[in-house]
Amino acid sequence: MPDENAPQQPDPVPDNAITEAKVPEMQVSTRSRLWWAILAVYLALFIGTGYIAFFNRDTNPALNRSADTYAISITDESSKAFIIDVLKDEAAEHKKKEALGQQSFNIVLGSLLGFLSASAVSHIGASSGGNKE
Repeated sequence: MPDENAPQQPDPVPDNAITEAKVPEMQVSTRSRLWWAILAVYLALFIGTGYIAFFNRDTNPALNRSADTYAISITDESSKAFIIDVLKDEAAEHKKKEALGQQSFNIVLGSLLGFLSASAVSHIGASSGGNKE
């Protein structure tokens, strides 16, 4: 019968056993100077295109009253037709310009949201250590 008071020998540790595991700490921060610089550029583009698309509205040249009264006062039919055609062309160009501003705003908004979502995913992935259970 073994002696209960005798000190017990620990089990021998095999040569290939892992005695301790160290997980390297990730030093990834999305708050670096480069991140802030990119965010500042995106916000400047966002504010600029938003202002151009929604607040800096040029008046439609076809709705200019002085041009309409000028066109009415002209008695020559060919000149009147030319002025009306020019006003229609200017109105079409104005609509294209507004559509381009709104499309540019949508592109910048999408890229800003893409940048922020990618930053959030990388930050969440870095804080969880990439462990998937």
